[in-house]
Amino acid sequence: MAVYTDRIECGKTTGERSIRWESGVPYGWDGTLEIHDPKQVRVYRVGEFVPDREYDGRAFMVAKQDESDVYNVFVARNGQDHSCTCAAGTFGRVRRCCHVAALLAVIRNGWLEDLADYPVSPWPYPEQLDEPPPF
Repeated sequence: MAVYTDRIECGKTTGERSIRWESGVPYGWDGTLEIHDPKQVRVYRVGEFVPDREYDGRAFMVAKQDESDVYNVFVARNGQDHSCTCAAGTFGRVRRCCHVAALLAVIRNGWLEDLADYPVSPWPYPEQLDEPPPF
């Protein structure tokens, strides 16, 4: 498994932050994300999912290892309409929450392949509907 590190933008009060990304760990997740700041280290499991069609970007579920906190993070392709369901992202306490900043760095650095590069299978599958495939 590949392990990468980088610095991310600072919050209002946290000072310098860095991230550590380990791809494919634990099994079934896209990777493990550690967010380091002077006060604490937070460890999350990250899974990407396909957002609804009206959203142009990438969507992630970010869960603390003990699953005490689970957030949905959206990283917009236009570079400005990002969102996160954490308190900082929801109530706009900061310009960009640490979850969005960290996932922007992961994407920018090419540490995680884009799901849009892979064809999406129809659901339900034709055989589940007892219909012949359209080809």
